[in-house]
Amino acid sequence: MRQVNVKSLSTGLATVGDMKNTRASADEQVLLEGLRAGDEQAFQTIYTRYRRSVLFVAHAVVGSSTVAEDIAQEVFLALWRRPEAVQLSRGTLQAYLGTLAHHRAVDHVRKEESRRRRCLKVAHDRACQQDASIADIGETVTTEFDTRARVNALRSALEDLSDPQRVAVDLAFFGERSYRAVGAELGVPEGTVKTRIRAAMMRLRSCPELVGVGLS
Repeated sequence: MRQVNVKSLSTGLATVGDMKNTRASADEQVLLEGLRAGDEQAFQTIYTRYRRSVLFVAHAVVGSSTVAEDIAQEVFLALWRRPEAVQLSRGTLQAYLGTLAHHRAVDHVRKEESRRRRCLKVAHDRACQQDASIADIGETVTTEFDTRARVNALRSALEDLSDPQRVAVDLAFFGERSYRAVGAELGVPEGTVKTRIRAAMMRLRSCPELVGVGLS
């Protein structure tokens, strides 16, 4: 649905203005009285006579024949339900119907524009959420991949250590034991354990894959 623009509104308003320049005829008065009395024939006569002008006014605003037809149906339904709303002292019946059609058409365009903006906002918000989710997933995958790579590098580096060094590191760091406890389990002095671990850490720090791991 197109937005309300000066050209379409001006066209509709000019048409309604032309209708208002004519005074209500005696025939319209008779038709309106019949309509107020519930005369369906009077309503049919009004519908047949003014349908095209109502469609013209609506189409000038909305730019759609289908929507203009819907608006015309609303206008004549409103007339049938509330014929007392028509005051011929203020203008012709045609002018009243044209004004009503213009108001309904403008309301329709404004509602469609509001709905379009809401849809665009919802689509934008969803797109942002999806982008954020994708970014989170990407960050998680990258972190997990980086962690696994470092673990594999650490395992490979540990295999390059001598057996005494690897056992000492395994008990002290992965077994979370003190140097004294490691020495007692291996049957060697605590100083020997420290020496083995110090030598092992120097070799591990020289491994390029373990740069930034924070070995100490």
